[in-house]
Amino acid sequence: MADLYRTSGVTPPARDAGLLLSAMLSDTLVLRSPTTTSLDRDISGWLAALAGVEIETYGGEMFAAGASLEGMDPRKLIGRDQKIYTEGDRRFSLSQFETVGFAPILAMKDALAEELERIIEVEKCSFACLMITDVTRETSLLLCRGESRVLGAISYPKREENLFEMKDVLSRKKQVLPYFVDLVKTI
Repeated sequence: MADLYRTSGVTPPARDAGLLLSAMLSDTLVLRSPTTTSLDRDISGWLAALAGVEIETYGGEMFAAGASLEGMDPRKLIGRDQKIYTEGDRRFSLSQFETVGFAPILAMKDALAEELERIIEVEKCSFACLMITDVTRETSLLLCRGESRVLGAISYPKREENLFEMKDVLSRKKQVLPYFVDLVKTI
């Protein structure tokens, strides 16, 4: 959308530029995701100037506001960005939640693990994982439940039982899904 504005020579109002920038920063994890393109960076700079904001500050504030867990139900938290995949004879669930800081979500770890167990049962999955991405640290934690053979083969450093740390991992689609596809093929 923003590129259409710009290539058409039309300048969106500051409020609309801010909305478009918010969408871009959300989709690209404040331009840190491996899916970020040079066009994303270029357009984001243009939109930030029109909206009168600084990208890093605005993006951090935006994610902090959107990551509030107050009153959040574990089912809704996991379900808001959940995908079910099938590879070979294994069906699995990968969810992602972007946040600023891990402490609030880790306080819910047991309830989230119970929800992952429920997903395994209801969706007939071999395993289910929640990718918790801290956009400021450019690190994700991976909370998993399910088939012990799969969980035992995860090569990321283990922080504790069924919780793994994935430094520099931000994209479910480009980084985590291919990892699990390869993992289930080898076990």
